[in-house]
Amino acid sequence: MGRQSGVITTPNYPGLLSGNLNCTWVVVGAASDDRVTLTFTSMDLTMSDTSDTTCAESYVQVLDGEDNEAPSLYKACHGRMPPSLTSRGNALTLKIVGEHYWGHGFRAVYDLSSSGA
Repeated sequence: MGRQSGVITTPNYPGLLSGNLNCTWVVVGAASDDRVTLTFTSMDLTMSDTSDTTCAESYVQVLDGEDNEAPSLYKACHGRMPPSLTSRGNALTLKIVGEHYWGHGFRAVYDLSSSGA
């Protein structure tokens, strides 16, 4: 297959975030042995409401699959730069939800590669 890659950014990036955020991106490889690696290259998210310490209402989350029931690989609400994350299957979901964020948002690069020999 060869490597395929792309970029995911929050709306208006690198401009400032505005309004409520409820965005989901799903990256799916064409073959069942594909793996998705997601690397954040920039993250500027600050919560204006610091009372949501459990990340229940405002968060960035990466799921190991293509639906909301997939296992979580990462979830945070305070804009810390996550490590590179690689799916165990051929899909990965990235979500940002909340109305309490301000800043420039994030930029992430994904790479699809085959785990086969």
